[in-house]
Amino acid sequence: MTYKRKLGFEVPPLSQKDIANKSLNLRKSLDEHAILSFSEKRVEMARVLERMEHHELITMQIVPNSILSGVEADCRGTHIRISESVYDNAVTGCPRSQFTLAHELGHAALHCSVEPVSFGFNRNTSHAIYRDSEWQADSFASCFIVPFTLLGKDTTAARIQSEFGLSMTASILRMKMYKLERQRAI
Repeated sequence: MTYKRKLGFEVPPLSQKDIANKSLNLRKSLDEHAILSFSEKRVEMARVLERMEHHELITMQIVPNSILSGVEADCRGTHIRISESVYDNAVTGCPRSQFTLAHELGHAALHCSVEPVSFGFNRNTSHAIYRDSEWQADSFASCFIVPFTLLGKDTTAARIQSEFGLSMTASILRMKMYKLERQRAI
């Protein structure tokens, strides 16, 4: 089965390496602000966003599910809106909801000052994946939750799932990304 990604906005290009470095730098900055320990493996994204809001790094709004019209969360600049159900699930550690919050943080970190090149939410628009806001935010979320520096040669998708709390699907994708990162580092 092939997964067909829904395209987001067309944005300036970012490589996987650029995104990984930006997520690593944000984790280091959050460690300096005592928001998130750099070496923490189980990232509680709701707590991270709450602390970031307290430090005025972002603003966050939890809204009724009906407000977002079927979307789990969205981000405009550094303002993140999260549906109640996603927030509640993230608080209880739901892997998908944790990833959703990290994804929205990715939009805030990568796209807060970017003017979209085009609106890619229709089927007639296509652009390279490395220019896609949704791909970039997914890549950021994966690298933020599971930084390259916290993985070792013996890393497996099952280990990523158990140690970092990602879903198995996200863990498999992160494992593939990690293999590419290791090859580039050699």
